[in-house]
Amino acid sequence: MNAIGVNIRSDGPVSNKAVFVALAVLPDGTRHVPGLWLQANEGAKFWAKVLNDLRNRGVRAILIAVVPSCLMN
Repeated sequence: MNAIGVNIRSDGPVSNKAVFVALAVLPDGTRHVPGLWLQANEGAKFWAKVLNDLRNRGVRAILIAVVPSCLMN
Protein backbone atom coordinates (compact mmCIF):
# COMPACT_ATOMS: atom_id res chain seq x y z
CA MET A 1 0.00 0.00 0.00
CA ASN A 2 1.22 3.44 -0.84
CA ALA A 3 -0.30 6.83 -1.50
CA ILE A 4 0.11 9.35 -4.28
CA GLY A 5 -0.77 12.97 -3.52
CA VAL A 6 -3.03 14.56 -6.14
CA ASN A 7 -4.87 17.86 -6.51
CA ILE A 8 -8.56 17.30 -7.26
CA ARG A 9 -11.36 19.72 -8.09
CA SER A 10 -14.72 18.41 -6.91
CA ASP A 11 -17.69 20.80 -6.88
CA GLY A 12 -15.64 23.85 -6.02
CA PRO A 13 -12.06 24.56 -5.00
CA VAL A 14 -9.08 22.32 -5.63
CA SER A 15 -8.08 20.18 -2.66
CA ASN A 16 -5.13 17.90 -1.98
CA LYS A 17 -6.12 14.26 -1.48
CA ALA A 18 -4.32 10.95 -1.39
CA VAL A 19 -4.90 8.10 -3.81
CA PHE A 20 -4.01 4.89 -1.96
CA VAL A 21 -2.79 2.12 -4.26
CA ALA A 22 -2.73 -1.58 -3.40
CA LEU A 23 -0.28 -3.68 -5.40
CA ALA A 24 -0.49 -7.47 -5.18
CA VAL A 25 2.28 -9.83 -6.20
CA LEU A 26 0.76 -13.24 -6.83
CA PRO A 27 2.59 -16.53 -6.08
CA ASP A 28 3.52 -16.90 -9.77
CA GLY A 29 5.17 -13.44 -9.72
CA THR A 30 2.50 -11.57 -11.68
CA ARG A 31 1.45 -8.17 -10.39
CA HIS A 32 -2.11 -6.98 -9.97
CA VAL A 33 -3.67 -3.75 -8.69
CA PRO A 34 -6.73 -4.86 -6.71
CA GLY A 35 -7.83 -1.34 -5.88
CA LEU A 36 -7.39 2.40 -5.63
CA TRP A 37 -8.95 4.50 -2.88
CA LEU A 38 -9.33 8.30 -2.78
CA GLN A 39 -9.21 9.75 0.71
CA ALA A 40 -8.40 13.11 2.32
CA ASN A 41 -6.88 11.42 5.38
CA GLU A 42 -6.43 7.96 6.83
CA GLY A 43 -7.59 6.29 10.01
CA ALA A 44 -8.99 3.07 11.43
CA LYS A 45 -12.32 3.39 9.60
CA PHE A 46 -10.55 4.01 6.29
CA TRP A 47 -8.31 0.94 6.68
CA ALA A 48 -11.29 -1.22 7.70
CA LYS A 49 -13.03 -0.10 4.49
CA VAL A 50 -9.94 -0.92 2.40
CA LEU A 51 -9.62 -4.40 3.90
CA ASN A 52 -13.36 -5.07 3.46
CA ASP A 53 -13.15 -3.91 -0.18
CA LEU A 54 -10.22 -6.27 -0.79
CA ARG A 55 -12.10 -9.17 0.81
CA ASN A 56 -15.16 -8.41 -1.34
CA ARG A 57 -12.92 -8.46 -4.44
CA GLY A 58 -11.78 -11.99 -3.65
CA VAL A 59 -8.64 -11.57 -1.54
CA ARG A 60 -8.52 -14.51 0.85
CA ALA A 61 -5.09 -14.09 2.48
CA ILE A 62 -2.47 -11.37 2.79
CA LEU A 63 0.89 -12.97 3.47
CA ILE A 64 2.98 -9.80 3.74
CA ALA A 65 1.75 -6.20 3.94
CA VAL A 66 4.18 -3.30 3.44
CA VAL A 67 2.95 0.19 4.23
CA PRO A 68 5.38 3.13 4.28
CA SER A 69 5.25 5.02 7.58
CA CYS A 70 4.97 8.46 5.97
CA LEU A 71 2.14 8.22 3.42
CA MET A 72 0.78 11.76 3.59
CA ASN A 73 1.31 14.72 5.88
